[in-house]
Amino acid sequence: MDRLRTRVKHNSLWYSVVAFSCLGLVVAKETEGTRNILPEPFDFFDHAGNVNGSAQVGYGVGLLTGIIAARRANNQDNPEKHDHIRAKMAAAGAAIGLLINGISETKFGLSLIGDTSTTPDIIDYAYGVAAAGACAMLPTIETNRSLYYDIQTQTNRYYYSDSEH
Repeated sequence: MDRLRTRVKHNSLWYSVVAFSCLGLVVAKETEGTRNILPEPFDFFDHAGNVNGSAQVGYGVGLLTGIIAARRANNQDNPEKHDHIRAKMAAAGAAIGLLINGISETKFGLSLIGDTSTTPDIIDYAYGVAAAGACAMLPTIETNRSLYYDIQTQTNRYYYSDSEH
């Protein structure tokens, strides 16, 4: 009998791509002539600050949620399918995106923190939530057999086979 284990791991390649892309967006945002080239909903450089922060936080929350969901499934001896874990990761990322962007991009959130230097922007809010939800799904999900379980099973077989003879 094989015992399957599901685990979620940090994916260095995907995280590096996201981190450097977001950093590039923030640098490009400050470069002369990159903003206001496209019409407002598509002017991505204008919203780069929200995308960067939301992507970083979303990835971390997705990783943590995936680890917890995989561990909970393994404790119940019922490794979940990757789609179920990834859906939980995306939901957690979008939820944290809603929360952190709700504080920085709504009148209510800005009144809570007392910031009057910025104005709320629904497009920043949407880009931030989308970035957090998308990046939360980037950690790697693996399912494999448990080596400990295999060793324990082989040891028990060896012990019982010797005692019978």
